[in-house]
Amino acid sequence: MSLSILLVDDSEAIQRLMGKLLKDAGHKVTLTMDGREGAAAALKHHRAGKSFHIIFMDMDMPRMNGHAATRKLRERGYTGIIVALTSLNMPADRRKCLEVGCNDYAAKPISKPKLMAIIDFYERQQKTSEPDQPEANPN
Repeated sequence: MSLSILLVDDSEAIQRLMGKLLKDAGHKVTLTMDGREGAAAALKHHRAGKSFHIIFMDMDMPRMNGHAATRKLRERGYTGIIVALTSLNMPADRRKCLEVGCNDYAAKPISKPKLMAIIDFYERQQKTSEPDQPEANPN
């Protein structure tokens, strides 16, 4: 199944690498450079009834970071899957991401197998549950 994925990251290198991996796997990828652009794109698609299947959200960006963008999305009723991407890999960092509304957390740099495992997990979940009722990844 081809998923619609939003990648929000201020690093052009991350965008190129992850974008290529996702596109090579057959997914449609939209790229934005910061939380403000990412939240706007997600809300626009959501209002049009075409929510992204997964948002990969960098947590450390200029203008609006991923924590603020995720909080804004949740406050505006966005119920889709948001996976935090961060180079910070401590339990407190993970907890903070989940507390603002992320469904999952992945440390950067993310490997291709880990990226595909996250996508596979949520793709299976979306096939078996209502899209408005995401559950957190048990891993």
